[in-house]
Amino acid sequence: MNTRLGTTLIVTIGALVAVSGCADVADRPSSSPTADQSEPTTRPPTVPSDPGTAPDVDAEQVARLWGVSYDYAALESPTALADYAETELVIAGRVLDFQPGPIYFAETLDHPEAAPQMVMSVQVDTVVKGDAAPGDTVYVVNDVTEPLEAYSKGLPTGTHVGLYLEDAPVENDNMVIGDEGAGRPAGEQLWIAGPQGFIVADGENDGVVFPYDHDVAPQAEFDEQLPPTEER
Repeated sequence: MNTRLGTTLIVTIGALVAVSGCADVADRPSSSPTADQSEPTTRPPTVPSDPGTAPDVDAEQVARLWGVSYDYAALESPTALADYAETELVIAGRVLDFQPGPIYFAETLDHPEAAPQMVMSVQVDTVVKGDAAPGDTVYVVNDVTEPLEAYSKGLPTGTHVGLYLEDAPVENDNMVIGDEGAGRPAGEQLWIAGPQGFIVADGENDGVVFPYDHDVAPQAEFDEQLPPTEER
């Protein structure tokens, strides 16, 4: 995996968490029952799991679509990233679709602004770490700055992705969440990818895109971006 000690991109949630002083996942209180609830989302259709069916992507567009940058200390290898304490789920899978997600507000900001999110649905092909199985669907929240159609075109259904996931933040004394259940079926876990935790395979063109770094690596191998397992 390319290691990076400079700036990267992650969802606005990360900035809100840093500003509002959210506790670790284990210390976060449960979500408020007063938050707006959206209508339950139906499960997206499945896609073939054969890597050869993954579509090409517009690597430059994908690198452009994802958020703002901030400093972080990069971990040195896929194994180190998977072993990181807050990384709960590591998978390879296929993009299914994008749906409107929750809206985050940091109450401690002097001039709080809404941070609308989208939810990317991904069909699991391989589980490297965590409680999931091939064929499951995981739901990953991300900042949204353009119409959803732009993300669907950038990462069309079937795009092969690798994800290192943590629990998404929940509402607490410093952060309010609107439409908390948006973007996924009722009761489904919502995840967030860390700064190094989102990798996109460029289909038949080969190469890898790191959306959170606005980085295109045409010579990189997708399989090398996740730790080895008996299944891979």
